[in-house]
Amino acid sequence: WLLVFFALPLVYQASTSVQTGSLEQGFEVTWHFQTYVDALRDYYPQFIRSLLYAGTATILCLLLGYPLAYL
Repeated sequence: WLLVFFALPLVYQASTSVQTGSLEQGFEVTWHFQTYVDALRDYYPQFIRSLLYAGTATILCLLLGYPLAYL
């Protein structure tokens, strides 16, 4: 079940993300990863902010969770 509901959609999404083309001409897999580079360059501040929020939430959960677990 893990293969059907996790691995296959993940492989499909990964192959779709490296395709180029249009609806009229069709799509083909090009294996160019420039899309990822462009996305990271364009959304770098948002990416860093998301990592900071995730790190802050993790630290707060650990600081609250460990003492409460031993009560």
